[in-house]
Formats: sequence, structure tokens, C-alpha cells
Amino acid sequence: MPETVKIIQQQKYTLLWSVFVLFACLIPGKEIPQVSFITIPHFDKIVHFSFYFILSLLFLQPSKKPLNTLYYFADILYCLVLGIVIEFIQHHYIPNREGDVFDVLANFMGSIFGLFIFALKFKNNKR
Repeated sequence: MPETVKIIQQQKYTLLWSVFVLFACLIPGKEIPQVSFITIPHFDKIVHFSFYFILSLLFLQPSKKPLNTLYYFADILYCLVLGIVIEFIQHHYIPNREGDVFDVLANFMGSIFGLFIFALKFKNNKR
């Protein structure tokens, strides 16, 4: 099996989650459901953090062994680039949406936390 096909097959859940995040973040502003019972300040940052926490874990999950630093870097880079591209598209092309550097920061923090949890899992499994 060609290496590219193997990687896509291993990362199918990462790709599916990425598509979900892409569609969820590119909904025009007026079409986003308004939920009145959620009154948590900056709730959208929690959503961004959660999306990218999950994305980071999914990116790393196909490996059943500790990974090298380059793979961890690729995880963070993938999450960061996806988040920046989405914010750029929101800002320039999606009606009633604005790109937000704090969304990118929440994305980054979620992906770092996902990486941290993944690394802890292997550290604890060695004992």
C-alpha cells in the first residue's frame, strides 16, 4: 500500500474532525444557533479550545507508541495552520464573522493541551 494512502487511512478520524471543525467555524454569523441558557463569558473560546484539543489527540492517536519530536511538532503545526486559515477565511469571506487572534490562541492552547495529555498517557504507561 502506498505510504500516502496508509497515512490517510491512519488519519481518517483526524481528517473527518478537521472537516467538521471547518464547517462549524465557517457558518455565517446569522446562521449560528443562539443558545440563551449558556451565559458563560467567552464560551466560544472554550469551544475553540475543545475543537483543537480533540483534533490534537486524534492526530496523535494512530500511534500506539511514543512519538518523536518531529511528529509532535507536525501535530501542533497542523492545528495552528488549520486554525489560522479558518480565521483568515472567516475574516475575509464569511458574512457576519470576524477573524480573532484570541480564537487562534484558544486553538493553540487546546492543541498543546492535547499533546500534553497524549504525552502523559505514554509516560504513565511506561510505569
